[in-house]
Amino acid sequence: MHSTKAFSILTDGSQARKTGKEKELVLVRIVKSGIPQYFCIALQDMDAWGDATAENLKHAIDSCFTDKLKLSHDNYTNKMVSATSDGASVNTGQYNGLLVRLQNSDRPWLISIHCVSHRVELALKDSLLKQKPFSEAKDLMITMYYLFKQSGKMKRQFFCMAEVLDATVYTFPKVHGTRFINHQRRGLQCLLNNWGVLFQLLENCVSSHEASYRAIKPKLQGILKKLKNFTFLSVCAFYLQLLHNISKFSLTLEQGHIHVFEIPLLLETTTSANNDLLTSDSVAYLQENGISLTMMDGKVDKVVWKLPKTGHMRREVSNREYVEVVISSSQMTYVDNAHSRVVSMNQGVVVAVNTCLNSRLQSFKQNLFPSMMMVDPANWSDTAEELAMMERVATHFAVPLEFAGFSKSALKNEWPKFKRVVEFFYKGKKARVLWEKVFLYRRDEFPNVCTLVELIMCLGASNSMVEKGFSQLTSMLSDRRLCLRADTMDDLILIKVNHSCWSPNERDAIIEAALKLHMQKRRKLQIDATPFNSLGTSSSKRKRDSDSDCEIESHSRSPGIVDEELLLSDSNSSSDDAESDVEEGAWDRLKLGAAAEDNE
Repeated sequence: MHSTKAFSILTDGSQARKTGKEKELVLVRIVKSGIPQYFCIALQDMDAWGDATAENLKHAIDSCFTDKLKLSHDNYTNKMVSATSDGASVNTGQYNGLLVRLQNSDRPWLISIHCVSHRVELALKDSLLKQKPFSEAKDLMITMYYLFKQSGKMKRQFFCMAEVLDATVYTFPKVHGTRFINHQRRGLQCLLNNWGVLFQLLENCVSSHEASYRAIKPKLQGILKKLKNFTFLSVCAFYLQLLHNISKFSLTLEQGHIHVFEIPLLLETTTSANNDLLTSDSVAYLQENGISLTMMDGKVDKVVWKLPKTGHMRREVSNREYVEVVISSSQMTYVDNAHSRVVSMNQGVVVAVNTCLNSRLQSFKQNLFPSMMMVDPANWSDTAEELAMMERVATHFAVPLEFAGFSKSALKNEWPKFKRVVEFFYKGKKARVLWEKVFLYRRDEFPNVCTLVELIMCLGASNSMVEKGFSQLTSMLSDRRLCLRADTMDDLILIKVNHSCWSPNERDAIIEAALKLHMQKRRKLQIDATPFNSLGTSSSKRKRDSDSDCEIESHSRSPGIVDEELLLSDSNSSSDDAESDVEEGAWDRLKLGAAAEDNE
């Protein structure tokens, strides 16, 4: 942190369900040897600062850098170039939010970034939940989750039915949570896989006359009605393909090496993949999920689920065996003209999702971010245009760059030379590989280019690494470790998050320093010398016995030993009074010892 040219902070808060205490996790993103890396700074206990208000959060974050890292005020103020958080109002408030307060603390250049992963989650949630078919699918998955959770008999019969059919099925997961994309995608995968087996089970339950089904029979009939709807089946398969496209985009954003200027390209790729779904028919959506159709006279005759046999999912794909679960079209409803209905519904869904994604991520196509694309050599074309882009970035971050020793005039001379070096030595290299080599071998040759690129590369777009840190902290807080102190959790999370970024030499240095500190503060072991036959007695009685034993031992000494001790004490004493006292005491002990021997 002291040697880096610039850094960005990423912060998020969480309240543990087990302890109920508010924690604020603070990470920084810096560029080390041309590679963006994340380091955990501190896990702040907000109870020490009061309520989790924007002002208290700012004081807690300031304390991380000034008190724990011992950064000077100039380093802390002038090196911070961006701050990333989620969309909570305490963080992104327009007037008094945390990011605004950090910017108003002598940092007018600070870029406030609302986590891009959070934006994608909100965009998809806003657009899909307005679609009636998707809302119905979500309600069905929630109903199945609670039905199997609250009814052990239904769950047991479901797996018994799968065992009879020798098919692999899955437990219905919880789909209502914070991770909207992954929860819904996993829920739809399980629903489409279990569809055929669940269909057979519910038909048996509805036709049964057992008293145990009487109370829930209306609910089972409603679920069965949904499962018989062929159009609804096709729509669920389409939604799963749509979520697959969005999840790839979200997973890419969660990777730590993503840069802010790469987000528009990723967004364009995702929206194009969504538009390609409109060119496929409903049969293709079903086939992607292992569902095939048997046609007769141009109409659907059977719907076939191809499921792996029980235990075969653990095998390689080439070694798996499958079983078919067949449902006749006569058992399904809304089979005719299903394709036209699905296409008409899907077109509106794709347009709504793409529009919402573009609206949520519009800020990455405006302002300063397009000027940062010159970091990628694939975007190089005209030197004058590239210098103009760098000029805009350098003007915005004038204070941090000046603090780092940057020179605009020197940059204009370095850039053409740098492009010639890249053309000769690094042609065809990707941006990450290129800058790793340049920072490692040619930083002294092009110091101003490297300084500007380092500032751009340290901008953090996603808060996913902070969420990962909280997940690791949750695994530490097991039921037997709920009494961990705040400083102990801080130390554990520092080691857990940062260990992958440390080199072997840095790890050895940390271990040596920790061992040295431990040896300075270690407590000596107090050995209990209590005799074995006295372990059951009280301490006061053991003390009395010990005193009497010492007295008897001193009385039983031989006169020769006492005379040697007297001679030694005589030689060391300097006064005659002391010598006479020692002699009198010695003769008294001799008399007592003789009396004790006579008694024995």
